[in-house]
Amino acid sequence: MYGATANAQRSLYRIVFKGSAAVLAVLWMVAVLSGCGGGDGAASSVGESFEEEAASAERYGPLVDDWKAELESDDLSDFERGVLQQAVETGRITQDDYEQAQALYVRCMETSGYDRLVFDKLPNGLYSLSDESQTDDGYFDAMVTCSQGTTSVIEAEYRAQQDNPKRYKDNGIVAVQCLREAGVVDDSYTAAQFNNGLDRLSKTRSSGAAEEDVTPSSAFGFPVNPGDEQTLFCISLGGLNLGGDFNSDE
Repeated sequence: MYGATANAQRSLYRIVFKGSAAVLAVLWMVAVLSGCGGGDGAASSVGESFEEEAASAERYGPLVDDWKAELESDDLSDFERGVLQQAVETGRITQDDYEQAQALYVRCMETSGYDRLVFDKLPNGLYSLSDESQTDDGYFDAMVTCSQGTTSVIEAEYRAQQDNPKRYKDNGIVAVQCLREAGVVDDSYTAAQFNNGLDRLSKTRSSGAAEEDVTPSSAFGFPVNPGDEQTLFCISLGGLNLGGDFNSDE
């Protein structure tokens, strides 16, 4: 990945993605309130169709360049190095590669005493720690330790591949593409509309206004409900994690 936002997101994935949904929601909200929503290339022009936005959008360089850069590190485990070398040759990290990384991570956590962890599988094929998991004050340190050499690098790179294969810098385009494929919005909905909704939410929350003044549904212009995991996942691709309860219009 290239650009400040992309590098920051990669760091977040490596450090906290195995953490609770609540932790992730806070970190994503910090990113939005800091003006990071939309990504490095959020420059969609109002009036353009989604197809025009996508056609003219800035993009990051090929993921294979990232993998080659990772291979220059001396900190990789043999497992990580093998996965990345194969990815450079084939052009992608496979689901099986990621599943193996996850299995190694879980085995390490179980050895560390965390044998009651529950994971939810997301639409992009990745796992997220469920709130049903049993953890304690030592969980975060164990998570960081066990992710080294297992999921730390592989999960971040696999997520980048799965979530944004066309390498758009504008996260709004990635989110709307997901929303369109899920049937949440029609073909007239644009990345500019999504990014405007993201800005409305961030301004409302940063100003301390009551959350009911601007709900996710009213900001984005489509129904957003706490139980709609697919819609919430698509929104997260745009830079906002709405995990937990929030006000909806229904």
